[in-house]
Amino acid sequence: MTEQFFQETQERLIRYAKINTRSDEASTTVPSTACQLDLLHLLVDELKAIGLQEVKFNPENAFVTATLPATSDKPVPTIGFIAHVDTADFNSENVQPRLIPNYDGQDIVLNQAQDIVM
Repeated sequence: MTEQFFQETQERLIRYAKINTRSDEASTTVPSTACQLDLLHLLVDELKAIGLQEVKFNPENAFVTATLPATSDKPVPTIGFIAHVDTADFNSENVQPRLIPNYDGQDIVLNQAQDIVM
């Protein structure tokens, strides 16, 4: 993996995490909010841009699917990557992802004053 690829992937994930995808439990739509739909459409565009094939958005269930063709001539199993837009009613405005380079597996202190640790 090249440093440029790593950097682009990291930036992409941070950008996704900053998108307000708060759900609405009173909603009768799928996904439950328009901002979740915005993220799904962004994913479709970005999957196409990085070269995946058969990129599709299903409006009935809000699934995004795509195909990454095999790069080997050997018979290898198919791999699926699955994700969903958040379904938690949690404030997702102004999210500021925190990068921890060379994470060593130790506790991550989110708020020392309130003793919030992951």
